[in-house]
Amino acid sequence: MFKNHPVLRLSDLKARHAMLVLSELRRREPLSRVELSQLVGCDGTTITRAVKSLMSRGLVVGAGKAESANGRPRERLVLNPSGGVFIGVALSPSGITGALTDLKGRIIQRDQALFPPRPTRALFLETLERVTRGLLDAAGAKFLGMGISTFGTSLDGGLRLQVTANFPELRQLDLQEFFRTRFGLAPEFADMMLCRMQYELNRDPALSRGCTMLVSAGRGIGMALALDGKVVLSRGRHGGELGHNICEPDGLPCQCGRRGCLETRCSTGVLLRQAREATGDDALSFDQFAADYRRKRAYARSIVAPALRHLSIALANQVNNLSPDQVVLDGELPLLGDAFCRDLEAAVRALLFQAADASVAFHFRTRREDSDLLGAAFLAIDARFNDPDFFAEKWPTPLAIPQNAVTVCALSKNDRVIPSSNG
Repeated sequence: MFKNHPVLRLSDLKARHAMLVLSELRRREPLSRVELSQLVGCDGTTITRAVKSLMSRGLVVGAGKAESANGRPRERLVLNPSGGVFIGVALSPSGITGALTDLKGRIIQRDQALFPPRPTRALFLETLERVTRGLLDAAGAKFLGMGISTFGTSLDGGLRLQVTANFPELRQLDLQEFFRTRFGLAPEFADMMLCRMQYELNRDPALSRGCTMLVSAGRGIGMALALDGKVVLSRGRHGGELGHNICEPDGLPCQCGRRGCLETRCSTGVLLRQAREATGDDALSFDQFAADYRRKRAYARSIVAPALRHLSIALANQVNNLSPDQVVLDGELPLLGDAFCRDLEAAVRALLFQAADASVAFHFRTRREDSDLLGAAFLAIDARFNDPDFFAEKWPTPLAIPQNAVTVCALSKNDRVIPSSNG
């Protein structure tokens, strides 16, 4: 009779209430119990019990009182900075960066190892093991989970890297097996674009409403999507290859082996090569080129104009197809300045279907250096804080909710509740 109906244990409900509180505090602390009740959608009694449980586990602490509209001071609640640590690791062709973070994703300790030119597979693995072991030793008993940001890859069912030309020696490297055999761990894995989206969602809670499209434009051009604050994990946990959409059939050759990809017209590497040819300055950096563009140097404007046009067409097509509520463009291209960002938005809007133009908002920002590894840490934090079994195993202290006074929120009509064996 109930074969296709999800079954919710009472212990799961208790943990989920607590995990919802943790999730809101992570993005919006400090919050009072009243504010938590409004955000989570549960009554005050349920929130009070969940908060009490989290405080008894050392995950939440009070942060003083705040005046309220009715004059009664309300206790402000925050995540306990000492409540546990997560590890985020970002893999790239140039090196490996890792960090310990607290429950909110704030960096406690950071480690980086850069590779020499043409690194070997053996050096990559040796470095990954050293960085990981150092972070695990520093985390000690407070370690709660790990996330890994990968690069230029599509992770197959065995989490083997399907690597592009960036690092061909890593082809078919089984990351899952590496961490299982070396450390007995099962980290969360995702392509860097999905990790960057995870970072943006935690950086700006406003992006958690509706559909968000993130486009990262630098040496490569990638894309990721999120719905209502949850990253859309595609097959292989790989970000969208917007940069390898064809913008010119039979156009310029691309490093992927095809011709006419968007990256052949809009990537920072292409723009910089054109700038060096135009100026005769082989040492010109992209930052210097961007400064020339902001100063309206004629050569820089002539180089950027066709790139802006190609990028605006690609973005407009995606917005028309996906109808996002907000588009975030990050990476190196926003270094070209506010005028470039305004011109790009105007060019995109000129190509949008009317309904899409009226509903979408644009945000431009340069990417933080550690966004990949922080996004990986957030990936692990989200996974742990949405896993009732992990929560119950790691923090076995029972929630003080009588079985005859259970408050349930956000249940569908197909859900049923059964008491757990331990109450």
